[in-house]
Amino acid sequence: MVRATFDVILETMLSGGEGLDIDQASHEIGVYLETLGQPSVADLFGLPAWFRVASNPRGARALRYLKRAVGNVVKQRRANGTNRGDLVDMLLQAVDPETARQMSDEDLRDNIITFISAGHETTALALTWALYLISNHRPTEERLLAEIAAVAGDASIAPEHIERLTFTKQVVQEAMRLFPPVAIIPRAAEVDTVIADIRVEAGTTLLIPIYALHRHRTLWEDPDRFNPDRFGAENASARHRFAYLPFGGGPRICIGMSFAMIEATAMLATFVRGARFVHDPMHQIRPLVRITMRPQCGMPMLVTTRE
Repeated sequence: MVRATFDVILETMLSGGEGLDIDQASHEIGVYLETLGQPSVADLFGLPAWFRVASNPRGARALRYLKRAVGNVVKQRRANGTNRGDLVDMLLQAVDPETARQMSDEDLRDNIITFISAGHETTALALTWALYLISNHRPTEERLLAEIAAVAGDASIAPEHIERLTFTKQVVQEAMRLFPPVAIIPRAAEVDTVIADIRVEAGTTLLIPIYALHRHRTLWEDPDRFNPDRFGAENASARHRFAYLPFGGGPRICIGMSFAMIEATAMLATFVRGARFVHDPMHQIRPLVRITMRPQCGMPMLVTTRE
């Protein structure tokens, strides 16, 4: 799933990833994200940055590689001046309306790394968890196949099909409720405030537990049960707007939310129509939270193409 969504990101944001060693870049991004959220002694005792690098050499090497590789792409694109209409071009042309300042090469590099890293693994995880849930719920698989056949027939999933794949989208949404790719969101209080009679001073780091919120019994009926119909139009309109936050909320909601939902819906429909995915019953599922929430030790599945 990671490689599949990485290919999508490369095509839409980097025009196919020209100038990148795609296999190595995908590997290094995985290492970087895996190690980025791993608790360490440095975190517990507030040790300096050099100690953090020394205690996490794999993550530091991965980040150095990404900065060098993406930095080279930025330099080549700026020098060539060819407009390809992708994300890199948009960032190259972006101008701050208040200061008229454009991004430096370092700004561009760091923004692109963030878009690539955050924009493909999260969608890959949503698809992975969705396939796991579908494999354990045959009625959902049958409803998906019926909807896909009614909407697209034997044709490839196209843009005009997405809005009509309503149940497929609901499956993705329910998968992200039960297993949110980003399970915890940190925020810093800008001003002194009070939350539920607890005084919070400006500068305090707050952790929003998305996983707990999505399974809270005062917000959801039978919250641990897989039920895509929760996201039908009638049920969704009756729900509190902040009961479901897979993409965060407020002014800092994920900028790629719409893109990710279109991508995940199209890919899930394509995968389910093309093959049956069966989770290995001997493999114990244990969510592991780092920056994202992954299935520890992966998600081994038997994939059988449909006749």
